[in-house]
Order: sequence, then C-alpha cells, then structure tokens
Amino acid sequence: MTGFEFVLLGLIKAAVTGAVAGAVIALACLNWDRIVNWFQSRQWLRLTNPDAIGFSLRERTANGRFRTAYGVFDTRTGEVMDSEVVSSDTVDSQVEAVHRGKEMVIYS
Repeated sequence: MTGFEFVLLGLIKAAVTGAVAGAVIALACLNWDRIVNWFQSRQWLRLTNPDAIGFSLRERTANGRFRTAYGVFDTRTGEVMDSEVVSSDTVDSQVEAVHRGKEMVIYS
C-alpha cells in the first residue's frame, strides 16, 4: 500500500464510519452484481466531479461476518459523497477476488 493509499484508507474509514452510523444492510451473501449496480446508479457523481473516486472496504468482524462498505469519495474535500455498508455472512467469489489481500480497493 502506498503512502497515498494509506492516508486515503484512513480518511475513507473515518468518513464512512461517521456517515453511516447505524445504517447497515444485513444480507446472507454480498454479491458483486449488487456493488456494480450500486455504482452504476450513482455514476453521475463521478461524471460531475473530477475529484471523485469509487472505493470499497472489506473487513472480517469478530463474529466472523463480513462488513463491506463501498461508495464515492471526493479526494479534494475528504468527504464521502455517497456510500452503502453491508454486513453479510459471506461474499461471492468475485468480491473475494477483487479484495484478495486488500482491505481497500479504489475504482477509477
């Protein structure tokens, strides 16, 4: 992870935690199509803001579930423009492959 990515990870984690306190969707399995559809329905955020990037964060909780946050982050203002957090028992193979060995993924 580069220095920029490390700082960005901290900013995004802080912003997502503050922005979605209590607003977590519970699913049995988070699939890649849900994430892709979420980003596609918000593509205007990136089209209207050159500083906007897509991201996803995935972590394993103490009870063995997955907590995955994905959204659009403004790198200039340091604010999450929109996000969704999902708690799930499992993630599908595509989500697993994208996040293999990485807590955070940036989509440009």
